[in-house]
Amino acid sequence: MAAEQTNGNKKKTNNFLIQGTILAVAGILVRLIGLAYRIPLVRIVGDEGMGYYSVAYEIYAIILLLSSYSLPLSVSKMVSARLADDDYLNADRILKVSLIYATVVGFICFLFLWLTADWFANVFYQLPLCKYALISLAPTVWIMTYLGVMRGYFQGQSTMVPTAVSQILEQIVNALVSVGAAWWLCHMALEVAKGTSVASAWGAAGGTIETGAGALTALIVLFILFIKKRKEWKTKVNASEKSGVQKEDYKTISKVLFLTVIPVVLSTAVYNLTNIIDAEVFTSTMVGYFGIDPSSVAADWGVFTSRFKTLANIPIAIANSLSSSLIPVMAAASAANNRKGVNDAFTLALRYTVLIALPASVGLTVLGGPIITLLFGKSSLAAAMTLIGSFGVLFYSISTVTNAVLQGNNYMRIPVVNAVLSLIIHLIVMIIMLRVFNMGIIAVVIGYVLFAVLMCILNQVSLNKKLGHKQDIMLTYIKPLIASAVMGIVTYIVKILIEKKTDSSFVITAVCVVIAVAVYGFMVIVTGSITKEELSKFPVIKRFVR
Repeated sequence: MAAEQTNGNKKKTNNFLIQGTILAVAGILVRLIGLAYRIPLVRIVGDEGMGYYSVAYEIYAIILLLSSYSLPLSVSKMVSARLADDDYLNADRILKVSLIYATVVGFICFLFLWLTADWFANVFYQLPLCKYALISLAPTVWIMTYLGVMRGYFQGQSTMVPTAVSQILEQIVNALVSVGAAWWLCHMALEVAKGTSVASAWGAAGGTIETGAGALTALIVLFILFIKKRKEWKTKVNASEKSGVQKEDYKTISKVLFLTVIPVVLSTAVYNLTNIIDAEVFTSTMVGYFGIDPSSVAADWGVFTSRFKTLANIPIAIANSLSSSLIPVMAAASAANNRKGVNDAFTLALRYTVLIALPASVGLTVLGGPIITLLFGKSSLAAAMTLIGSFGVLFYSISTVTNAVLQGNNYMRIPVVNAVLSLIIHLIVMIIMLRVFNMGIIAVVIGYVLFAVLMCILNQVSLNKKLGHKQDIMLTYIKPLIASAVMGIVTYIVKILIEKKTDSSFVITAVCVVIAVAVYGFMVIVTGSITKEELSKFPVIKRFVR
């Protein structure tokens, strides 16, 4: 019996790794596609246009969060808990309740954003021209609620392939529509309004139209996959009903869904509220307190979001992917009171997150300038942001995984409390840096890192207390740190030598990235940061282990 349980744990852990890898690879592809279309988008609408795009997107993100962002996690958690007992009947009922929830909440949030766009633009941000981008984002909110339910439904079955495919297709459509719509609207605005600021604002609106087009494409793909598997799923539901499984009342399911969604919404909402509050504090301080021109303030914010954060979000996406695949494993292990299964999954997720996020942080520190220049054009401000904020990548990645562990083990309120405390402290520090020391957008970058650091500390304290989890510090942090440090030193030396011969950002970036990957890979093996047994769990890498 003990041997069977051990084999079951290993199987679930291996499945978590495989599914996490699938979603992580998809996440990387999605971010790379996003990066690819951001380059021409930035050049079309400029930093000012990206500022309007970004502040509008922050409001959209918080409304999206209230309507659908928590749905994949919540639905997958509820579905996976039922499927752990082969209860397909109630898993199906959860899907139906979730779709009703998506219809009602999605419509309310769509209407709210549509009607309040002008107020947010003129009163809240004091950037009137961002209203066009806000209005164009409103319909997407409704589409995303259905998309969230369908992704959660598939993830609850521990299959990340539908989510991965839909994400990639969504981003491809985003790229095609975004650049085309931004160019066309920007061009039309220049002809009609003859003003660059108006053209930037309309270009930003064109850039946001792609979000809806991409979401609709992803929803259609998932719906096709759903219809294709519906007959097989219905057979299992009927078998489950015949076996005598007791039906859960729709009212009870609705209550459980609501109680699952709300804590996840609150914890994630603080992350998004941080972005909104940072934007509001920054824009109101610079425009209202110091009297700086709104277009200049929008341009600074555009550099922060469209250049620095675009780069930083690529490795963070991997942590999000691991977290998504972690939730069903955690929910099943927690329901079975399997503490070892919980700790094993968390240990691996955190280790692999650090193995990716730590060298990414070091790499951005060393190569941030050349990468920014290569992708978006030379910008000393963006390079400075990347240098100062690079380690936010590591701390945001870790806090994402630790949030998922706490939520997956039904400690839903803890991440909320930790996030609120982090928000308050980071906000106080940022306001002091802005108003007393007049540090401008750099204060926002420092606040961005500080929030993530505080979340990591508070979440780790909570995990130690609630789960008694003890991470292997040497294996998880020290060895990857040594490998990353050696990589950083070697890469920096190579960068200096190349810069003596050429100032080409392409040559500097290409050569240094190849060297960095090779050195880090070698050092990971030398330091023993990952074992052969662990490598063999990844299907693609397995054949190369020998």
